[in-house]
Order: sequence, then structure tokens, then C-alpha cells
Amino acid sequence: MSLITIIPGLLALLVCVRRGWERALIDVYIPALLLLPDAYRWTITGHLTFNQTAIIPIAGFAIARSWRDWEWSVTDLLVAGYVAMSVASEFVNKDFYEARNVALQAMCGSILPYVVAKSIPVREGFYAEVAKRVVVCLTIVSIIGVYEFRMGSNPFDLLLKPFFPGQLPSAVWIARYGYARPAGPYGHAIVAGIVLAIGLRLVQWLKWGKYWPGSLPLIPMSKTRFCHLWLLLGILMTMSRGPWLGAGIGALVVFVGRTRNRRQTLATTALAILLIGIPLGQAFKSYVWVERTQAVSAMEESAAYRHELIQRYITIVEERPLWGWGRNNFPTINGMRSVDNHYLLLALTYGEYVLALFVAILLWMMTRLLLFCRAKAGAEFPGSLAITFLGIYVLIAVSIATVWLGAQTVQLLFLVSGLSEALILAPALKTIAETKVVQARAFRFQRVMA
Repeated sequence: MSLITIIPGLLALLVCVRRGWERALIDVYIPALLLLPDAYRWTITGHLTFNQTAIIPIAGFAIARSWRDWEWSVTDLLVAGYVAMSVASEFVNKDFYEARNVALQAMCGSILPYVVAKSIPVREGFYAEVAKRVVVCLTIVSIIGVYEFRMGSNPFDLLLKPFFPGQLPSAVWIARYGYARPAGPYGHAIVAGIVLAIGLRLVQWLKWGKYWPGSLPLIPMSKTRFCHLWLLLGILMTMSRGPWLGAGIGALVVFVGRTRNRRQTLATTALAILLIGIPLGQAFKSYVWVERTQAVSAMEESAAYRHELIQRYITIVEERPLWGWGRNNFPTINGMRSVDNHYLLLALTYGEYVLALFVAILLWMMTRLLLFCRAKAGAEFPGSLAITFLGIYVLIAVSIATVWLGAQTVQLLFLVSGLSEALILAPALKTIAETKVVQARAFRFQRVMA
């Protein structure tokens, strides 16, 4: 029964043949990624998930059509190096078969989404179609999340669990204030908060560019406002402080990038951070600087746990700084099995060099997007989309300091990386293409001899 995971792959292949791989990305891959749990896998070799079977035919068609025009970049090398070092680490710590599994998962979850996204020609309308499909899927998840929030059971697991006997449910049930924190198809409420916050940034971009005009048929409300409110409610229901903080800082970055007088706005923002941020930082330090046994609330215990986690596991990282310990293989201290910090988890699992490559991807892309935004108007395309992607990077970079980069957040990060790379390279590629046309015309003219 677990072979139902192949259905999105077959649908993607059919759409690729009949309508092209770009439509398959929108109509099959994005819904499979955002509406179906990533935890359920088929039981045969490869253990692929719904979205992984969908990306394979799409990537095959995309590579076949665009490999001749592929423009290699530093980002390609960073992504390839990150995946290669992760696979090598698993081989050193475990064996060939575990390394093969890591390679397959990284190929379908990182490399192929990045390659497909980078292969998309930069067209304003198509980017808007991608954003719309993401927002619609996440709005559906938020609406379904009301049931999970109130009833304490995950509808996605209720529907799919019978097809995957022996596999653990995809969602971790966590209550706070007497209510279940909705995890949706993303496995954990914190991960759900990150994914929904990404949708919030995209719906804001659609609203700015007026890419989604009109109102709903039976509701006197615009489509963007309806989705915006539901996504906001979904994020609030997750009760996840890390994504809230990441979303807030990401929104601040976008706000500064879109203002006309950026220097004045940046100076005002910096002053506000100094006046408000320093006291808040001191308060947060005193808040987490307690032993878990002395915490007076669940929130204080959670913050203290994350602080204690870093303090205790640094020594474990330093024992194997090059290759790490491998997946689920590092020593456990005081029963602290849940490493709620993706940077620390990467160093523990694959070593400090993999961590350095991952951080390099984030910093490299954020720096390039920032420079791109300085040269383009932040209020109009492509500058508006670049500043939106920058806000998403900041959101993810901050949020994963409180949770692992797991489930669908991996694919979303590399999709955004591919889309950002294509956006940044588009002006250079256009110049190269125009130069080739001019040279070709000049060559033909020179062959006309009088």
C-alpha cells in the first residue's frame, strides 16, 4: 500500500509530457510538497516520499531542456559541496548503504529542487503563478489546522496512516495552554510555523505587485487578504516563538529594503534596535540563564533547554570536528536527544565543514540578494521579489536556531535558492545572449564579400 507515494510521480510525468515540466512543477510538485506529509515513504529500496517521486520526472525534463544554457555559479559549487560532504560523512561514520540513502535523500530534497528552480526562465507572470500555488496550498493547511488545534488530532495522519502500516505518524503532538499546536503535514508545529511564515512573505509580494486581483466569489474580501489572514492565524495557532521571531526580523528586513529613503530608515531602525534590543537581550539572557530544574514555566524550561543544549554539546562536536558522528549516532547527554538547533545538529551529524558550507550558502545568497536589491527598486519587479527572497532567507536562518531544518523546509530552502540564483543571473544571461546575437550577425555580414 505504501506504493501510493508513486502517484505524484506518475502524475508529474503525465503533465510533463502533455503540458511541460513548468506546469508539472506548479500543478503537481508544489501541492505534493505542501499538502502531503514528508514522513511517509514507500518500503522498497530508496524509501521515497510523495514529493520526491514528483520531483524526479520534472527534474529530468528540466535538465534535458536547459542543460545547454546552464550557467555555472559559486552557488552551484556550494550546494554540491554541501551535499557531497554530507554523504562522505555518513560513509565514514556508518557504511556505504547509509551513505547511499543520504545521497538519494539529498538528491531529491536539495539538488533536484535547486536545479529545477534555477532552470525556470525568469518571467514575472510565472513567478507569480508559483507564489499563488504555494499560498493557496498553505491557506488550505491553515484552514485544516483549526480542526487539529481544537480536536488534538492530525487530519493528514488520519487520512494516510492506514496506507503505511508500521511507520510512525508524521506529526508530533504537542499541547500548549490546553490546545494542540497544529503541525499539519510538516511533522512539527515549529516547522509548520516556518513554512506558513514563508507563505506570508509570498502573499505580501503578490499583494504589492497586484498579481492576484479580484475578490472571492461569495466573500466580500480580496484573495490576497483572505489568504493573508488565514496564514497569520495558522502561524499564531502553532504557538512557536522561533518562527514568530524569524518572521518578525524577516519582515523588518523587507520593510527597510522597500523604503525609498533606505539610509534614513536604516538609521532609525538601528537606533530603535539599540534602544529596545539591548534591554530585551539582557532580559532574554536572564530568562534562559537558569537550570531546567529551576524553571518556573514550560516556556522558561524550553528556553533554558536550548541554552543548555549548546553549552553541553559543543564538547561533543569538538571530538569529531571533521566528519561528525553520523545520523542519529552522536552521544546523548543527560537524555537531551532532541537537538533543537539546526546549526548544532549539522555540526554533530556531519561535522564543522558541512556546517560551514551550509552557513556559506545562506550568507552568500543573502549578500547577493542584498546587492541585487540595491541596484533595483525594491517596490517593483525584480527588486520586490529579490527583497522577498531575502526576507525568507532571514526568516529561515533565525528560525532554525530553535529547530532542525526538517521535513519540507529543506526543499523550500533549495527551491528559493534556485529561484534566487535564476533571478540574480538573469540580467547577465540576457547580456550574454544579446552579445552572441550581435557577434553572429557581425560574422554573417563579414562573409558577404564585394
